[in-house]
Amino acid sequence: MSRSDRFEQILALLGQQRYMSVEALCEKLFVSPSTLRRDLAQMSRSGYLVRTRGGAAAMTSAEENERIVHNQPLDFTPAQRAIAARAASFVRDGDVIFMDASRLSLCMAGFIRNRRPLTIVTNNLQLILALPEGRQNIICCSGTLNASNLSVIDQSTLSIASSFNYAAAFFSCAGLSGGMSTSRSLKTCALLTAAARQAERSYLLCTQDKVGLAAPVNVLPVSHLTAVITDSDPHRLAAAGVDVDVQVIAVQG
Repeated sequence: MSRSDRFEQILALLGQQRYMSVEALCEKLFVSPSTLRRDLAQMSRSGYLVRTRGGAAAMTSAEENERIVHNQPLDFTPAQRAIAARAASFVRDGDVIFMDASRLSLCMAGFIRNRRPLTIVTNNLQLILALPEGRQNIICCSGTLNASNLSVIDQSTLSIASSFNYAAAFFSCAGLSGGMSTSRSLKTCALLTAAARQAERSYLLCTQDKVGLAAPVNVLPVSHLTAVITDSDPHRLAAAGVDVDVQVIAVQG
């Protein structure tokens, strides 16, 4: 389970019970106490919950009203940076592109900051903060806020994303298995499918830890993509059903 997924589940659990101990949260999330304490510390710094002795509590209405979401610095692995840099090399000056609400898309921001004006359509609020003000034309889709990763998604997100013709669409996946990119959410599936349908070129950004995993919802057959950009080895990709006819752009992290 990714950190953003854990954050979402922690918020959901606290929404039901208001307070939970570290032990109870660990039992629900199947994580170690040290991992959970790091998550709670991060969420507390970002203003999503109140850290208490031995656990965490949901914010009161008054606290929610005064909450400020801070842009926390993110650390990317060498593999993530290599994948993002290679993906950015396919962005041309003046392109209209779609970028999803994933860490790999966010990592791409550092490699496209100085491009001539791009039109970037995204549901990733963090991406807006990561790009220089005024240099790019950024269109943020509307939708229901996912506080765990500062993204938005609902039917209105899909409607806006479907209104553009993209030179390229860039997105990640929760898993790559059986020749399919997969997601944990039907809403995410609908959004990425719509963006890929509107794009001349579509690129799947996938770290090797996702190869061979099958999340609950199928998004797109790999054969429908322009390329998969990954640090995974060919044998692992073949076992995950990535056809030899699909362009695989290998990087080293």
